[in-house]
Amino acid sequence: MVATTVPSFPGFPLGVTAGTYDQTFNLLDIGTYNPAFIASAFDPTHDVLGAEAALINGIENAETYLNI
Repeated sequence: MVATTVPSFPGFPLGVTAGTYDQTFNLLDIGTYNPAFIASAFDPTHDVLGAEAALINGIENAETYLNI
């Protein structure tokens, strides 16, 4: 399940093989998350606070990764 925005991060350059990307994401902004993630069982509260908690819990327990 993709937790973050899809199909890519805002302003992320597509189709390149090298470069840099610098972006700060507000984990309390509903726009940071994939709506399907918020509606899923991964986020039992189905709101931004639950999405933040689920994402952080996954990171802390090595159950998530960042795919670039």
